[in-house]
Amino acid sequence: MHQLCKKYSWQDIMSLQLNNHTILLDIDGVLMAHGEDIISPIILKNIEMLRKNNDIYIVSNSLSTHRIIKTSTALKIPWVDSGLKKPSIRILSFIKYDKTKPLVVIGDKILTDGLFAYRINAKALLLNRRVSQKDPLVVRVTYLIDDTIYSLCKFFFAR
Repeated sequence: MHQLCKKYSWQDIMSLQLNNHTILLDIDGVLMAHGEDIISPIILKNIEMLRKNNDIYIVSNSLSTHRIIKTSTALKIPWVDSGLKKPSIRILSFIKYDKTKPLVVIGDKILTDGLFAYRINAKALLLNRRVSQKDPLVVRVTYLIDDTIYSLCKFFFAR
């Protein structure tokens, strides 16, 4: 649980120099804000660098399949079309990955990405969330709840 008590920036993640991992990557809040459709050039460059030495799969809880496919195509990264949502561990059964490589979940929410990483025994890298003025109210409320849980987790486990 201690690993869930730290938030990362993309710069932090790149400084880890991940090599020979299987990375499960979220979209909303990670690659772009929920209300955005364009990935910043810096994040594109970071993903390209990660792709060189790691296997990457998009695992998103987004309801917009079109947006997931568009992002997957743009990044040249396969997405997991399982019909399941994180933190379901059954998602892994839809991925043909090298089980000898360590798993890493890059996400922004402790209640989905963090719990998913914990349940599949993966390293969780929770990013400082990307947000937009276009984020719907329900998304903002979800973020508020998740941030509250994160703060509690940090209070109880980061000592």
